[in-house]
Amino acid sequence: MGVHTVVLTHRPLEDTEHFTFCSDGIEKAIEIARRKAGGKDVGLNSGEVARQALDAGLLDEIFLDLVPVLLGGGTPFFAPGKGYGLEGPLAVIESTSVTHLRYKVTHGDPEAD
Repeated sequence: MGVHTVVLTHRPLEDTEHFTFCSDGIEKAIEIARRKAGGKDVGLNSGEVARQALDAGLLDEIFLDLVPVLLGGGTPFFAPGKGYGLEGPLAVIESTSVTHLRYKVTHGDPEAD
């Protein structure tokens, strides 16, 4: 795949050539990922991890892919009262099986919501 992966985990594990395991929280995991990315974008690929990063004010943009498949329950992406919002969509790409949406994340006063 050509990219380094940082895995946020509750159990400390040995790092490998392509994987770094972090059990020190979302802030540390993203710090490591940004360093490994060397100025390139860092992507998150889990609803719970993305929500933790959003709640911590660590996201600049959100790319959402909407696929018309019923997946059942899951982790809500947006938590009430956290003081962030979305501007956009900045981009919308539609096809027959998926819609890709891109938003800018805005950070405000958590008490304002």
